[in-house]
Amino acid sequence: TKMSSRQVVATDVLDKQCDDQGLMAHAADAADWSDVKHSLRKKRDRLLDDNVVLSLCTKSDWEGFKRLLTNCAILICTAKSTGVLWDALEMIQSSAFHFVSKYVLFPALYMFYGFQIQCFGYAAQHELMHRTAFRTRWINDTLLFLVSIPCFEFGKHEKAMHKQHHTYTNDIHRDPELTSFWTREELENKGFRKVAAHRWEYVLEFIDLASVMKSHLMRIINSSRGIPVDYTGTKWSLENWRYGDEVMRDLQVTAQFQIGVYLVILALPMLAEKGMKELLFYWLIPAILGFIPINFVRNAEHADCVISKQGDEINCLRNTRSCRSNFIVRQLMWNMNFHAEHHLYPMVPFYNLPRLSELLEESLEHNDIKHFLNVNWEYVKRDGWIDQQNKESARTADDSNKKLL
Repeated sequence: TKMSSRQVVATDVLDKQCDDQGLMAHAADAADWSDVKHSLRKKRDRLLDDNVVLSLCTKSDWEGFKRLLTNCAILICTAKSTGVLWDALEMIQSSAFHFVSKYVLFPALYMFYGFQIQCFGYAAQHELMHRTAFRTRWINDTLLFLVSIPCFEFGKHEKAMHKQHHTYTNDIHRDPELTSFWTREELENKGFRKVAAHRWEYVLEFIDLASVMKSHLMRIINSSRGIPVDYTGTKWSLENWRYGDEVMRDLQVTAQFQIGVYLVILALPMLAEKGMKELLFYWLIPAILGFIPINFVRNAEHADCVISKQGDEINCLRNTRSCRSNFIVRQLMWNMNFHAEHHLYPMVPFYNLPRLSELLEESLEHNDIKHFLNVNWEYVKRDGWIDQQNKESARTADDSNKKLL
């Protein structure tokens, strides 16, 4: 009876954390972004004991600062090493060391540096907008704005979009990660797997940095004008869904302030002789190049997983992929490689995701591929996800044509 009472209390506490409003509103402290409350999800995809879940939901300022400051230290060391190596290359013009350093060591180190910058914009920002990075609310909210700036992200816009994505994960009508980048015809096709249509489109995801920058900057610019936009930054694709008035006003004011910060940052180096060169070398260029490796580790979070239509059950055991990866990636990504676990229990802070992963190991459908290199190989290999999607799409088209005849 005592255990049953504790269970009821735990379930009630978890139910009160539910925020099912998607992008329309931001509940003050509701950490469970879900289409229905926790007790209803227990019938479909939340399998763990509620007391265990509740014990994993404890937030910690200490854990947050430990991760943030460690990652900052790694970033500073990498920046320093990059600068030292670049200076050495200018002094040593002809040697085997110069050739290897210029064409192997420096590009690898510089790309790793850019990856770290973007990890702040992807992973740190992600935990901050969930308010699971720190226990103290204002620390989360303040740092959300600050970490967005160097990565050309817009934290509050991402929060609105991401909240909708969590509420309706892989729903072809209501998930902005789908509606922003695929046509209605592509989404309605039964063979759709949320992967590129062709291998060259897969390659473009990494090298078309102009389009990536355009979408990021236009989110800020159009939001500052009071224009609602999805992830493209230039249109709205969520049919009847709209921001609440309060959310739109908040986005507009914050975007205007962020643009002002950029203008100040760009103006300051003009006062120093080497200022602009250092700004380019240590920020703008690596931050833009960093989109290449960050896309490599986030491009398959829901690829080749279950796709839902409006009215379908949203099951995060089946619609999200996890990848174990290695220690340094887990460190820099705030454990966001455990993505299915996070979608199942978004109120669990980053430092408890490894434990959550252990508890869910046998229940997740898409956690069999352990490394991001292997995940990307599944994309492009012969008869991989791209080929399977195209074959199924062609089969669906043939069936439709036969019905017309």
